[in-house]
Amino acid sequence: MALTNNETRSNYLINQIAREIGAIVGHDQVTADKAKRVEQASDWSWMSKYLLSKNEELPIADLVVSPKSTEEVSKVVALANDYRMPIIPRGGGSGTQSGTFALYGGIALDLKRLNKVIDID
Repeated sequence: MALTNNETRSNYLINQIAREIGAIVGHDQVTADKAKRVEQASDWSWMSKYLLSKNEELPIADLVVSPKSTEEVSKVVALANDYRMPIIPRGGGSGTQSGTFALYGGIALDLKRLNKVIDID
């Protein structure tokens, strides 16, 4: 059984990390809103559907972060590494294997804003 978010990290630490990430991606692109965190944990897997149908809690991240560039992604990943915080990447939410479950809390990295092809090598 996974530890709850409050058991793994203090609210103070989560707020500190959110502030630091906000300085990278913009404070409006970082949230601890529970509805957003549940949305990020949901995918097309049978487990997501089953847990939601039983009104069970999904394993959710501590924060949802929406970077707009690969540079921002790199900086967020480096910061998460400094704090030993897991990252759960999420693209369009079309996964089918519960890969968006944040079993140990962490950062849900919402990659929808990375929607432009800059260069093809």
